[in-house]
Amino acid sequence: SIVPGHALIDGNKRLGWVSVRLFYRLNDRDLRAPADGAFDLVASIAAGSRRDVQEIAALLRPWVVDRGLGRWGGHVQVDADFDHTDETLIDEFGS
Repeated sequence: SIVPGHALIDGNKRLGWVSVRLFYRLNDRDLRAPADGAFDLVASIAAGSRRDVQEIAALLRPWVVDRGLGRWGGHVQVDADFDHTDETLIDEFGS
């Protein structure tokens, strides 16, 4: 509801994307989404053409990766090929 609800004057799509990433990270997961795919998903939610939560979850599922932390923390090996999707998306969503 952050994205289509226009809670902010500007930055609703960015906040929505950061919120979903934070949700996954708090649950020992992360999203490794291609910038174009993530942008298209968030833009379709903002436009109102995509509202079904189950459909959105199904689109996010292939991008989910296990961070391997476990409930109480632990050692994580960071992927060498980690992309900087967040920074790319922030540029694409605008300032």
